[in-house]
Amino acid sequence: MSKALVLALVMVFLTASILAVVQPVHGETPAPELQWSKTYPRPQSTLLGYNATHYDGGSCFVQTIDGGYAIIGNTEDHVYYSEHGGFDSTYSAIMIKTDSQGNLEWQKVNDDFYDALAIFQTGDSGYFMVVHGWTLLWLDSQGNILSNKTLGMPISGVQQTSDGDYIFVSANGNNAIIAKTDGNGDLLWNKTLYAFPNSFTNSIFLSNIAIANDENFLVAGWSQGYSRGIGDGNPNLWLLKVDSNGNLLYDRAFSYNANVGVDDQNPAAIGEVFVTATRDDGSLLTGTAGLNGFPFLVKLASNGDWRWNHSYASGVTVRAILTSAIETPNGKFVAVGGFPFTGFEKALILEFDANGDLEWKQTFNSTVGFDTANSIKVTSDGEYAVIGAQNGNVWLAKFASPAAPTTLSSIPIVTNVELTLIIIIVALVFIAVTVVSILLHRKHRKPVALS
Repeated sequence: MSKALVLALVMVFLTASILAVVQPVHGETPAPELQWSKTYPRPQSTLLGYNATHYDGGSCFVQTIDGGYAIIGNTEDHVYYSEHGGFDSTYSAIMIKTDSQGNLEWQKVNDDFYDALAIFQTGDSGYFMVVHGWTLLWLDSQGNILSNKTLGMPISGVQQTSDGDYIFVSANGNNAIIAKTDGNGDLLWNKTLYAFPNSFTNSIFLSNIAIANDENFLVAGWSQGYSRGIGDGNPNLWLLKVDSNGNLLYDRAFSYNANVGVDDQNPAAIGEVFVTATRDDGSLLTGTAGLNGFPFLVKLASNGDWRWNHSYASGVTVRAILTSAIETPNGKFVAVGGFPFTGFEKALILEFDANGDLEWKQTFNSTVGFDTANSIKVTSDGEYAVIGAQNGNVWLAKFASPAAPTTLSSIPIVTNVELTLIIIIVALVFIAVTVVSILLHRKHRKPVALS
């Protein structure tokens, strides 16, 4: 065997050994690309005009059959009276329809209604809305009101079921109630999920309802008080699962501390909670807890058991509140919210990996306060849209799906263990090469003739 062949084999062996233990670097997941961002100022005819400031925002939206967006929200006009040193406020509901690129098609402001909670598209391309917390509205495709009905209970959350009916949840007095109506708002059934003791009346809240993968329902609730909680003891975070007929499948109550997770001794003050159904048949609770308003994520299993939690109490997330979340097509989570307690309010978007670790964050600043992101949904093309308030107007933005992590294969990362293995392999190879070279040299050495 020639020395050249031996050296070639050595190089191949060394290269294969190094490639086996050296791994490429994966960069941070980049923030998603903002495709477009639109705000929708109200017509001048709906503004109060002299000495007035308005703060408008979108609260809920639905992607329509034509690929556009139907948004509902609220308007707030402040009229200042310098001679009295105060102001009066007026409120109205606003509805906006856009095309698929966010271009305005029409908008309506209705002074008879406010506190817009939910919107869905009906089979005839019209719309169903919930306003005032208890009023049901049916509208045509141009936003004109066709009829209305009062459900008779304060509505905390609503979803449209696959059969075109509607499911509602309510904290009515001391009772947590779930009810179902048909598409016309006629009551099909209502049931009491939980009856609270009298001392808990003012501290228990239900937030929203989500449809689970198995077509059952997830309901989130919380308690703001330290001394009064849900059920026995001081639990302050609550999840209920209900079947399609309104029967309670399970409820889970936790004493959640923003710093340590589950802590029976020191539950935190909960400021918001939002439940999202996850594809593994579990759920994600997104909210804000603690006196300083620390956002948190809690992952629960399909039976409601605790899996993990994270709180985000540093940097841009301090004193933030999260109001809506989704699971992305690649199994991550994106949550939106704002900073309502800071005086420098701005919209906030955060993405987390499947284990709840924060991957990226974005804020959107403006020159007017009360800015926030209120709702996020996956769009029909697998990307997502966000609504809220910006510069005192309703805001809608479309984002591309987050890109995969960058790979920098030219910059190897080697751990201490891997480096030790490489040194050992290289040393053994050179010892073997030296031995082989000596043996080959002796074998092919020619005898010296003696004179």
